[in-house]
Amino acid sequence: MALKVSKENEGELMRYFLFIMLIVLFRQPLALASDILVFRSQEREFSVIYDLLKRDLGKYSIDEIVVNSDYNYDKMRAAILAERPKSLILLDNKALHLAKQLRKEADTYLAKMQGVAGMGLNLKKELKDDPQFCGVAYEVPGYTLLTHFRKIYKKPLENVLVLYRKSVFQQEIEDSRRQLSLEKIGLIAVDVEAMGSDEASLIAAIDKGLSDEVSGKKIDAVWVIGDNGLINSKTFGNLWLARARKFSIPFLCGLQQFANPKLNFCSYAASPRDAGIVNQMVQMTLSLLEDHADPGELGVDYLLGTDRVINLKKIQDLNLPVATQNDPELKTLE
Repeated sequence: MALKVSKENEGELMRYFLFIMLIVLFRQPLALASDILVFRSQEREFSVIYDLLKRDLGKYSIDEIVVNSDYNYDKMRAAILAERPKSLILLDNKALHLAKQLRKEADTYLAKMQGVAGMGLNLKKELKDDPQFCGVAYEVPGYTLLTHFRKIYKKPLENVLVLYRKSVFQQEIEDSRRQLSLEKIGLIAVDVEAMGSDEASLIAAIDKGLSDEVSGKKIDAVWVIGDNGLINSKTFGNLWLARARKFSIPFLCGLQQFANPKLNFCSYAASPRDAGIVNQMVQMTLSLLEDHADPGELGVDYLLGTDRVINLKKIQDLNLPVATQNDPELKTLE
């Protein structure tokens, strides 16, 4: 038997139906919220990394915030409260420095926020004993750089010189010295801050320390650390470039730009591989979200994947014996 609804009750039933629908709609979670919020620098290479992260973390909703020169902590705080993500990914040092301020908040959600950092310099120091953020170091480790170069170099690699600032790279140098000693590679590390940390003292220390012989030991190669405190407009041409052109030994670095043949500086470079650093950051993010890992225990991983290039012009100018076929992934710059 069909239910008959009077004209008087029809409007009442419609109002009741609309009321129920409004309750259902307002009980749904907001679709704009993101599981992961990425704060990144505005340069193109950071956009590439974000696209790869979004692809590989596809099971989660992910959004980006571009951190430009005007971006500040208040804007970051507002963005996090608006989207209430489960985790952050911080690309570049500025984003990390802003995120560290969250722990001062009275709001427990903000104060306990966790995340993964990458594409930033010297993260080993930046995140030392940090309880809320872990990360992937962007610098290619000395061990990786030197052992990969040794595969193609047909001369002994026994003594390698590196100039560094102890206040910034102490941990990396200590780790590299220990690891390389197992490979019978001696790392002769010169702390240029031993003579003072002001500009004049640093320049004098670079001038004195950048040599092809140290304490009677012949240097087989120079490891160039990408530190703008040491390599800048006042030191690059007069000291670093001049010595690289004067010495008959290879200069090795973690920045592909320094191995550009037009620059005529480094003979070999191993630089971060985008897919490699993204894979490491994805694994860390999943550990936080799915395994509820402790960021402090995860710490900062060394970079694993590298793109390796050789400056053929420089190699030929120095008459260095290399066997490029020993590294199938090695790219030649001419």
